[in-house]
Amino acid sequence: MKRSLRLCVLFLAAATLWGQGSVTIFGTITDSTGAVLPSIAVTVTNTQTGAVRQTVSTAAGTYVVSQLPVGTYSVRVEASGFKTFVQDNIRAQVDENRQVNIQMALKYMF
Repeated sequence: MKRSLRLCVLFLAAATLWGQGSVTIFGTITDSTGAVLPSIAVTVTNTQTGAVRQTVSTAAGTYVVSQLPVGTYSVRVEASGFKTFVQDNIRAQVDENRQVNIQMALKYMF
């Protein structure tokens, strides 16, 4: 009897997790001229839980962070010679793909 109950609980837990869906945040990183920026670090933070995921842009300047739980996110990009880019309040629902294209501005030093 206990084994049946455990299996039932495991099945219900798995079904609940399976039904949660996931979120993908993706985009392209460019400079002010539209040139793509490769090898740029991207940090995606779930602002509700504080969970952080990091990735690096590809040679084509693209990035993808997938398999995120539903929630509200912040995307932060920092690169030498550029101002830090932050976009907050990115709300993502079940099975939603959110495109966040990033145009980095040069950091001027006078």
